[in-house]
Amino acid sequence: MRRALVLLVLLATACATPGSSSPSGPPTLDTMSGFQSKLSSTLDLKAAAAATPAQPAATSSALSQAGFSAGTERIFTRGDEFIEIVAFGFSTDVDAGQFVAFERSGLTSSKAAVLYADPAIPGSFVYDLSGGTRAGNRTVFCQGVWFAAHTSAYEVTDCAGSPRYPDLVESVALRQYQSASGGS
Repeated sequence: MRRALVLLVLLATACATPGSSSPSGPPTLDTMSGFQSKLSSTLDLKAAAAATPAQPAATSSALSQAGFSAGTERIFTRGDEFIEIVAFGFSTDVDAGQFVAFERSGLTSSKAAVLYADPAIPGSFVYDLSGGTRAGNRTVFCQGVWFAAHTSAYEVTDCAGSPRYPDLVESVALRQYQSASGGS
């Protein structure tokens, strides 16, 4: 499979602009207990296309077709662990949902991924994925959650050198969903 074993780990941010959440990109959580905020960037189309487990060329095409307007990336670290929140802005709720469906389809086709629903977030899915980083310098185990909230699509990812339970990524994703959807 073309997507098997392709992961994001501190992605190439050459096309990203450092700073806090940009007014042009969807907002992300500012803090996480026990973690330090290490990176906050606005993502253009090229950087956004490289920020998910899917192949960048296919992601770029899907983002363009869905009316991508801007993206935001925030990375939190604790030792060699990291949590990444990526948010993509679209023109409509339907576009955001269709992009989440695109990501689900790509992960479903990978032999290296296991997907299941997150009952706390409507329309979301959780995935477990392992393999080599795009830079090829190490193997990681990632858990992630994809969901749409209004006109934005979010991915929250937790990666480490060894497998873990998805509790952390699921709780961060729920906080991000509540923040993005205006819920509590």
